[in-house]
Amino acid sequence: AVPAGPPPGSARPAWTAPWAGFDWEQLVGVKLFSAIAGIALVLAAIFFFRYSLDRGWLAPPVRVAIGVIVATSLLVVCELRAARRYRITANALDGAAIAILFATFFAARTLWDLIPSTATFGLMILVTVVAVLLSIRRDSLFIAVLGLAGGFATPALLSTGENRPIPLFTYLLLLNVGLAWVAVRKKWPLLTVMTLVLTTLYQWGWVVR
Repeated sequence: AVPAGPPPGSARPAWTAPWAGFDWEQLVGVKLFSAIAGIALVLAAIFFFRYSLDRGWLAPPVRVAIGVIVATSLLVVCELRAARRYRITANALDGAAIAILFATFFAARTLWDLIPSTATFGLMILVTVVAVLLSIRRDSLFIAVLGLAGGFATPALLSTGENRPIPLFTYLLLLNVGLAWVAVRKKWPLLTVMTLVLTTLYQWGWVVR
């Protein structure tokens, strides 16, 4: 028997591209611009520290206070119920806040010598714990990646050219431990790969210089 064709007058099913159902508006209009906003906020904070150092603006304690207040305010705002309606944007701001805290405490110790090494180490642990808990609670690789980007960018952007391997590699070790735990817990291989690549670049960069 020959299979019957489509009923008279019925349209043949049109071929559909694999990407036809992909929500490009969500990617470009929400996720991409949220990521750009978060990264821009982190870079603005880091360059503020660097520029204020070069120009002699404000006393170092004031700079540290501004960084802590801005980052803490972002974390608090993102916990509000209204903010959680815009989950992607809130996640980007959470990640930016984590990166700003890393930059603030790193600068306070390495650039301005305001905080003892032990206290700085404790504060870095606290920031790492907050980043870990937020990325797990929100189930957000976005927070983890943005925190990673800001965390690894901080030493390079705030570098004064001095050779300080102990603070640098202690900082990187702490960052690696926190991110590795998140990567294993959430099964995010991208986080592991990025951490490995960036840490290797720092190590070889230090060796070469």
